[in-house]
Amino acid sequence: MWKKLTDRILHHRGIGIAAIGVTGAVLMLQGSGALQLLESTFLDQWFRWRPLEKGDSRVVIVTIDEPDISRLGRWPMSDATLAKVIQNLKQQQPRVIGLDIYRNLRSEPGHQELLKTFATTPNLIGIQKVIGDGNGPVVPPPPILQQKNQIAASDLVLDPDGKVRRHLLSIRSEGKVYSTLGAKLALAYLEAENIQLERSQDGNFKLGKAKLPPLQENEGGYVRADVGGYQILANFHRLRQKTPTISVTDVLANKIPANLMRGKIVIIGSVAESTRDRFLTPYSTNSKTVWSGVQIHADLASQLVSAAIEGRQILRGIPEALNWVWVFFWSSVGTALAWRIRSQSWVLVALPVAGVSLVGSAYLLFLSGWWVTAAAPFLALVSAAVVSRVHLLWTELEASHQDLKASHQALENYAQILEQKVSDRTAELLQKNTALEQAREDAEAANRAKSAFLANMSHELRTPLNAILGFSQLLTREPLPPKQKEQLAIINRSGNHLLNLINEVLELAKIESGKTELNLSSTDLEKLLKSLQEMFEFKANAKHLKMFLYQTTDLPQYIHTDEGKLSQILINILGNAFKFTSQGSVTLRVRVQESRGLQDSRIPGDGENIHSTTHLPTCPNSEYIIFEIEDTGPGIAPEEINQLFGAFVQTSSGRNTEQGTGLGLAISYQLAKLMGGEIAVKSIVGKGSIFQLKLPLILPTASSIPAQTSEKKIIGLAPNQAKYRILIVEDILENRLFLVQMLSSIGFEICEAENGKEGINLWETWHPDLILMDMRMPVMNGYEATKQIKATPKGKRITIIALTAGVFDDKQAILASGCDDWVQKPFRTEELFDKIAQYLKVRYLYAQEGTQEQNNSNSDNILNPETLKALGASLAAMPNEWRTELQVAASSLDDQRCLELIGEIAVEYADIYRNLTNLVENFRMDIIVDLCQ
Repeated sequence: MWKKLTDRILHHRGIGIAAIGVTGAVLMLQGSGALQLLESTFLDQWFRWRPLEKGDSRVVIVTIDEPDISRLGRWPMSDATLAKVIQNLKQQQPRVIGLDIYRNLRSEPGHQELLKTFATTPNLIGIQKVIGDGNGPVVPPPPILQQKNQIAASDLVLDPDGKVRRHLLSIRSEGKVYSTLGAKLALAYLEAENIQLERSQDGNFKLGKAKLPPLQENEGGYVRADVGGYQILANFHRLRQKTPTISVTDVLANKIPANLMRGKIVIIGSVAESTRDRFLTPYSTNSKTVWSGVQIHADLASQLVSAAIEGRQILRGIPEALNWVWVFFWSSVGTALAWRIRSQSWVLVALPVAGVSLVGSAYLLFLSGWWVTAAAPFLALVSAAVVSRVHLLWTELEASHQDLKASHQALENYAQILEQKVSDRTAELLQKNTALEQAREDAEAANRAKSAFLANMSHELRTPLNAILGFSQLLTREPLPPKQKEQLAIINRSGNHLLNLINEVLELAKIESGKTELNLSSTDLEKLLKSLQEMFEFKANAKHLKMFLYQTTDLPQYIHTDEGKLSQILINILGNAFKFTSQGSVTLRVRVQESRGLQDSRIPGDGENIHSTTHLPTCPNSEYIIFEIEDTGPGIAPEEINQLFGAFVQTSSGRNTEQGTGLGLAISYQLAKLMGGEIAVKSIVGKGSIFQLKLPLILPTASSIPAQTSEKKIIGLAPNQAKYRILIVEDILENRLFLVQMLSSIGFEICEAENGKEGINLWETWHPDLILMDMRMPVMNGYEATKQIKATPKGKRITIIALTAGVFDDKQAILASGCDDWVQKPFRTEELFDKIAQYLKVRYLYAQEGTQEQNNSNSDNILNPETLKALGASLAAMPNEWRTELQVAASSLDDQRCLELIGEIAVEYADIYRNLTNLVENFRMDIIVDLCQ
């Protein structure tokens, strides 16, 4: 057994040697005083981390700050002023008064009054500077207070870094012992509590419940500290509420709150920076956290009183011998970690954990009333771990050196074999890499060709559509018979249908290239569903089908989503339902569903063919909005349902109809995933299908819900505005003609150019207010033309709005070229008018709201004899020149000129403007001619 124990000790002797060696080195370094500043820094941090304590209301400070000195008019204050301060304080009946102000010299007027006050105030304690040092020379006390033994020392002890971390209880000078101010105030206060200073059997002092052992020179983190006098460690409070204070100005004015000072310790002292009675403490981090001398004396008094009465801890430092054991313990921990944990990564984890444990232990001991060192044991911990680890690695390196020699020869032999294998493998990989590089280049070339094709197709297809839809919109602004308006609506719908087909191909390309983004906004769900119902009721009537829309009562009116993409998905699914259903009905159901955890998103049913895009990773108690489209069509075969969402894939029913591209469901599938939702399908052959769209329900904030507005038809420019010039730069004649007619009909002055170079020339000579710039043109495109215009000082002030028909055109590139904004073709006329109003600040005239039936009703009302008589009387009061021009324009059937003249009185004569406009829109020029005579 002895031999086994001996072998174990010898086997682990390295741990002990390393721990003892590192401990000795660290203790030598600590003994030299090199670590004292670090230990003091740790102590300061303990004070800042300590929990908040309840404030001590037994001490009140009468402060003298800079404003007080200004009001007093001098410093030091006169004897008469000080005497009045003390007399006012005596009225509050404090238990003891401390005067932290030197009064060894007269300060007239009022010296005799002050002496009388000193003589009649037995509980007043003055100060003297006992020891001359860097904080000031020796200052004698007031003689009369010295005779009455009402004197205390004001001396403080500073550490080498200038901070106060120790308190003096007493100091000896010339054979006499002087209590310090804070200690004497505390003793005087406790005397009334029948608590007196006693000497215990070990020679230390005891005060009530508190033991006051004197500080030793190597106690805690101190090394050979000057411990003259009777010193203890300062145990500064960290208070929830500061020590009660009152300014000397309020004391002089007798504005002292009742019972603020009764039976308490009151200390008078300066906190003004100009008096230079300011000191650093562990809580001092800047100039605003520096303590004054009176605050330090007050803290000592509070510390002694609370310790004597309540047993509050007196902070003590760990003795020198225990400090050696403490350092050796953590040195052993570091050595053991390095020896026992073989993994280097685990050592890097364990060592910081041990360091945190060390710091935490030191902090907990501080909270228990002990100041133990932290820097020295931390240095021992890390140094022991490093030394032990280096030694261990060196030992392992020696052991592995022999193994390396033995394996070296084997490696040389094997290296020759590997060299040949590597050579063969390199040749093989080179051949494969060459093939892969060629394939990559081919793929990139194909992708570039595809992107270029789609970009060109986007421009070439959407450009003529812009003209078709633009002119149809322009014609709707004209007063046309109902039948022609219906025909225009058909042209619009057909053009939009063609645009949707083009957009489907381009949308799929954008999704595949990762360029599709969500455009979230507050969406009026009720309006969206109503527009879908109105859109598809025409198809339902044409095929003699019924369409039903069911909404649950808890369905919100507004949701936060991408309205365009949601509408696109629903239109695709509804369009398929009507396309494949020949009899019966199509039903759209919308409801809110609450999900409590992960749920299967399939549509309930047994034995049906079901396909789902993906399951939603739902969170507890989240809500979803469910759209279900059910038809009574032929259904989908089981072998086709899993391929339903593939691009350019059609079911057998779809191929029989010879309609569509097979892209609608593929796009809907991708858009649903992009919006965080899913699409599920349930189908029974011969009975019909149900498509379910499930999206997360997000409600918008009240501020994001748009105000309800009604679109008004723009009929011209409001009067009393400047003439605005707009330059149109567009290479396609039809698009240019559409823009010219649309803008000139409103009242803008228009000039047109066929390419960017011609546009620059016209800009320089014609000086337009705004330029509408197409981005793809021959000779010079819109990018280059915009850059050249914006490069000049004059060009920087003009607004340029880009017109683009390419869905792949980069908005950032357009804006980077200098354009102020952009509009994508085909566009709504209102969209372009809004952009122009935004940048030119123009004001428009709008047609009166109402349906055609209401207009007819208004027209009938105007034809009322009484109304015509009143209108004629109003026109008779108008200027003759204006009335004559209106009569001529009406006789010539020039409705545009009539509207311009009527617009001039829109603001001042709203009733006349409204009635005349209704007559023009209802083609009753004859009545206008008669009224103007």
